[in-house]
Amino acid sequence: MKISNKYILTGIRLLLGGLFLYAGLFKINHQEEFLSAIINYGIISNHQFMINLLSIILPWIEITSGVFLLAGIWKKSNALIVFVLLLIFSSAVLMAIKKGLSVDCGCFGFGVKVGWGVFLRNILLLFLSFEILINESV
Repeated sequence: MKISNKYILTGIRLLLGGLFLYAGLFKINHQEEFLSAIINYGIISNHQFMINLLSIILPWIEITSGVFLLAGIWKKSNALIVFVLLLIFSSAVLMAIKKGLSVDCGCFGFGVKVGWGVFLRNILLLFLSFEILINESV
């Protein structure tokens, strides 16, 4: 499905920008909890340097992409960054579900455990970011 209404597309862009700005700021303000969330997924648990690097860089990528989407700067490039991040996040959530882990999502705040609801939310956000990518009238 391709959304062609420029007002809806602008709303989607602003929503994604706001969500990713919020998520990045939250992670920066809760650095230790975010670091724990990354560790709890167990994906890169044997690589402490990578875990630390990811916990520092990822929030800034989210903030930058969020601000640029909100400002309408490099919309497609930042929508692509958000899309790729959501693919990675969705894969991590799916792996956690498959392993039966009861871990904090570490997404847009803490206290939300990974599960099908988080996965479906990510899929919706993936769809929305894809709409920004494929539309010329953003």
